[in-house]
Amino acid sequence: MIEYKEVEVLTFHEFYSYLTNSVVNFQTLNDSQSFTSMCSSHGYSDNITGKTETIDKLIKSYVFPIMAYENVIIIDVDEDKNSKCLELLGKMYRWILKTYDVHKLLIVYYENVKNDLVDNVDDLISNSINKYNDTPQGEGDFSGDNHTTNLTTQTTTTTNPQKKTNIEKLILISEKLKNIYEEWAHKFMCEFLI
Repeated sequence: MIEYKEVEVLTFHEFYSYLTNSVVNFQTLNDSQSFTSMCSSHGYSDNITGKTETIDKLIKSYVFPIMAYENVIIIDVDEDKNSKCLELLGKMYRWILKTYDVHKLLIVYYENVKNDLVDNVDDLISNSINKYNDTPQGEGDFSGDNHTTNLTTQTTTTTNPQKKTNIEKLILISEKLKNIYEEWAHKFMCEFLI
C-alpha cells in the first residue's frame, strides 16, 4: 500500500515572504526586505561586506522576475518549516558567495568601461562674446559694458566625433552587464528550482 505524506510546497515568493515576515512586493523591496538584510537577520552575514549592492540587485532585478512563482522548497508537515527555510537560505547564501567573485570581476570591468564612455559622450561647447564700442577714444577707459553699443554673444556647439560611437558602445556595454546578471540569475534558478 502506498503511503502519502502531507507536504507544503513554497514558491520563491512564499519562501522569501515567510523569512521576512511580510508579504513581499518585488518591485518595491525596502531595505529591511533586501536579500542581504534577510540573510543578516538570520545569522548569515560573514563575508558579505561590500557585496550587498550587487547581491541585492541580482536578487531583486533578475532572480525575482524569473523565479517568484517557481517552487523552491518542499516541507513535510512533520518537519520544522522554519529550520527547513533557514537551511535553504543558507544554501542560497553560500552559493551566491561562491559564485560572486567570478561575476563581480566582469561587472566591475563593464561598469568602469561604461563610466568612461558616459564621461566622453558630451558635446564640445564654446562661448564667445564680441563687444563693439563706437565711443571716441580721446581719453579714459571706455572698454566696459556700459560703453558698449553692440554686444554679440555666440555659443558654438560642436558634436564630439566620438559621440555616436560612444553611445553605440554604451548600449552594447549595458547589454553585456544585463547579460551577466541574467546568466547569474539563470544559474541560481537552475541550482534552486525544484
